[in-house]
This record gives sequence, structure tokens and C-alpha cells, in this order.
Amino acid sequence: MLGLLAARPTPLSAAAIARELRLPRSTTYELLTELAAAGFAVHLPAARRWGLGLVAFEIGSAYLRGEPLERLGGSIVARLCAATGTTAHLACCTGRRCCTWPRNNMARPA
Repeated sequence: MLGLLAARPTPLSAAAIARELRLPRSTTYELLTELAAAGFAVHLPAARRWGLGLVAFEIGSAYLRGEPLERLGGSIVARLCAATGTTAHLACCTGRRCCTWPRNNMARPA
């Protein structure tokens, strides 16, 4: 359910969530209520929609603070630069969004 909410650019109705996940509406509402109580989801009553809550954002931010992609990909990019003598970038693309990290410059061999 959190993955579905995260994958959509706008909040979803409970009916749409139930349909997408093939869950009974009662189960969907129970899960959404629990997620909201824990801060993982937020209910927008005026729009009759559900979205990600602040706790989901905090977890994502904590993940990024640990620099996991830099730790995993940094050595690969450094080896690529050393092997080719060129500059390389580490990037992560999801859908239409692309995040890049500082490039790794290696001097060209003489």
C-alpha cells in the first residue's frame, strides 16, 4: 500500500487503492487507518484521498542521509573512471525523475 501511494504523483481514493491492490474496501480502510495512526499515511478528508504521511518522508530522508547509493556505486564509478580515463557520473532514474551525484574526475593517462 505504501508502495502504491509512493508511486503516484497525487493522493488516491480508498476505492482506487482497494481496486489497485485487489483488497476488500473494509480491509483497505482498516490498513489506511492504521497507517495514518502511525504517521505513514495521511487522510485528506476534503478531497476524500489518501497520501503518504510525514513518517514515510522521514524514513526516506534517513535513508538518503546514509548515502547508500554513493556507498554502493562510488567504487564502481571510480573504477570506471580509472579504466577509461574519463569522467563519470552516478545517476538514479525513476520514471521521469533523475538524480545525479557529484562526478568522479580522473586525469587522463599521459
